[in-house]
Amino acid sequence: MPRSVAPALALAAVVTCCACSASAQSSSTGAPPEKPSKHRLVWKKEWPRFRTIEYGVTVTLLVELGFIEFRVPQPKEANFTGGILFDDVTRDAVRLHDREDRELVGDVSDIFPLAFQAQALVLDGLLVPIFTDRWNFDVAWQMTWMNMMSMGAVGVFNRNGHRVAARERPDAAECRRDPEYSKHCGGGQYASFPGGHASGAFLGAGMSCAHHLNMPLFGGGWPDAIACALPLAGATATGVMRIMADRHYLSDVLAGSAAGLLGGLVMPTLLHYGYPIRRDGQAGEPPKVAMTLAPSAHAGGAGMTLVGLF
Repeated sequence: MPRSVAPALALAAVVTCCACSASAQSSSTGAPPEKPSKHRLVWKKEWPRFRTIEYGVTVTLLVELGFIEFRVPQPKEANFTGGILFDDVTRDAVRLHDREDRELVGDVSDIFPLAFQAQALVLDGLLVPIFTDRWNFDVAWQMTWMNMMSMGAVGVFNRNGHRVAARERPDAAECRRDPEYSKHCGGGQYASFPGGHASGAFLGAGMSCAHHLNMPLFGGGWPDAIACALPLAGATATGVMRIMADRHYLSDVLAGSAAGLLGGLVMPTLLHYGYPIRRDGQAGEPPKVAMTLAPSAHAGGAGMTLVGLF
């Protein structure tokens, strides 16, 4: 063998050995490590991103909500009056008897649903990822569409309940006896079920909890836990205040609260944040099947349909 070829062969052998060693190390540890993100908030690869069908469902829900709100007239008579089960007992024990006290509590309860939804939609979904995480439009985009889908689904449920169930509010009978019982006498008396304020407050609280429990929007730890706990406490207070103001029965509040939590917390978690965990503690594959709500219409009105995503 010529002497000039020997060094080249030796160098080639060294390079080959290094390559084999690197290949073996890569195969033992799995895929090569991903490039570190410049953002503090990262949408995990295991979390399904907002799907094409979800964009369509969300837009349809928001359009249907607007149609019901502005085009479907409010009922002029009640389809359902009076309390059920524990409603009357709870009303007698909790409602305030002074008009000024009822209206003060009612005015305070008007604040929380808007405040909690604004926290989830504006603060959590937009301001924090964009202005505190180097213009993180990716996370902001995902969270914003998740919020809008939840708001559309819960809003359609609530407004359909108000138009179809047409349950008389508990203060309506008092207004017939005394027109000065409340400033609300004579308006919107057939929209008791479900409790819209409780539903809206728990919707906002649920959306915030879904985001803060899965993503360190406020840095993780107790700040994010508080960002979830405080809205939940405020939403609970909202439901109680609606009974104190004599605007809803307890059954209205419970139904609205359940709808808000299902739409705000459960739906985003199942569709996006929830993913299987293997026994070794590592993240598994994204879910193959997910469920979402879609609007439907029929001769007697409108409603919701459960749609499977495969």
